[in-house]
Amino acid sequence: MVNSFLDRMDNTKNLDEALLPFLEEHGFQIFPFGQTTLLAGSPILPSLKRLLVRDYAFNTYGAGFMVKFAPDYICLHENTKVEPFFLDTKASVIPILFDQSTYMQQLQAGAKKAGCLPLTRCDVGEIEREAWDVYTKFFPPSRMAICFAAPYNPRLISMEWCAKTPTFFRFAEDRNEVAGGSGTPHVNIHLGKMRTPDQFLKEEFSVSVDADAYSALIEVVKTWKIQKPNGRVNWSQFVGALRRIKKEGCPWVEGQMPDEVRKLYYTEGPLFRS
Repeated sequence: MVNSFLDRMDNTKNLDEALLPFLEEHGFQIFPFGQTTLLAGSPILPSLKRLLVRDYAFNTYGAGFMVKFAPDYICLHENTKVEPFFLDTKASVIPILFDQSTYMQQLQAGAKKAGCLPLTRCDVGEIEREAWDVYTKFFPPSRMAICFAAPYNPRLISMEWCAKTPTFFRFAEDRNEVAGGSGTPHVNIHLGKMRTPDQFLKEEFSVSVDADAYSALIEVVKTWKIQKPNGRVNWSQFVGALRRIKKEGCPWVEGQMPDEVRKLYYTEGPLFRS
């Protein structure tokens, strides 16, 4: 199984296809922004695209860096007294699986230092380090919103201004060799200290969210399957962690695994346990 960039893109697209109509239903206009929109129609688009995928072109902050990690959308509520804001969507299906791991202890220490305890593995969100820097340095963090969806978090979707989103760990190196995904360096955010979308919209825009529409939105995220990090976790550990996450407030959680593994652990196989 490969936890690829395309897997994450599929989940983000899935989130967008549910979230954007939900926001429009509640009085928001959504305008595409981001890399694709900013470069659309440019006569030098092919060469710019080649630069944008070459890591060495973004070793320093600059205009290209800002374009590469620009937020996806600009949003405006029908109440024109409220100024527009930027929005970027994130999706994760690879949780911090082990609550007693050295890595989790490191994150706990960071959360304590940042003053944002308690922290459980279900609260841990990751955002690309360079993306976070662009959001907070090149855009007004008080008008830059993050919508983060994860099936391993009890609230499923969290939404908050970058200025109010607690961060508690920043990867220092340029390559994360032990990452379960692409190895991109990241910043950790505390999902449990963010608001739910209905809270965010109510408190920031005085929007009363339709309960049925909101239920349909979060149901989308419940269908996403958790992926096993490459290499560093075996199937027995993965299945055990899934069972514990279910008991920690996410009974809907299911794992993505080969049929032979699922049969072994879930269909009266030799390692089956209800």
